[in-house]
Amino acid sequence: MRLTRGPVLAVCISVVLLPGVAVAEVMDKEVPPWSPPRLLACVLGVALCTVLMTLVQRSAGLLRAVALLLASAIGLAYAIGGAWDDFLSPQVGAAMRVELGNLSAAYAVGLFLEAAGPIGLVIVLAIRCFRARRSLKT
Repeated sequence: MRLTRGPVLAVCISVVLLPGVAVAEVMDKEVPPWSPPRLLACVLGVALCTVLMTLVQRSAGLLRAVALLLASAIGLAYAIGGAWDDFLSPQVGAAMRVELGNLSAAYAVGLFLEAAGPIGLVIVLAIRCFRARRSLKT
């Protein structure tokens, strides 16, 4: 089947002049922050960071440094994962916000809490731990 130039040219012009004609469904491929697997992963991440920071507070030497490094790495991994979420991308995020509608704000808050929870906990507990150590030395 041979295409003439007229229809091909019309399709090309319509793609350039009407870029928003195609609408894709995005949220069927995304897992929202309130889904059970993501909630469980976040709770386990916070629990693991808490255990590691308790170990930092109660130990010394190499074990303390390794526990602090692991807790920081876990918290940072959650923060980076949240920053790379499709909701924040300029290409897919706009379609997600349109598709979510009123739930868009809840998705953003859930994403922020999921990303900032473990690293925030590590920072707060590290400050608390090092202040307690400093007050014991004086």
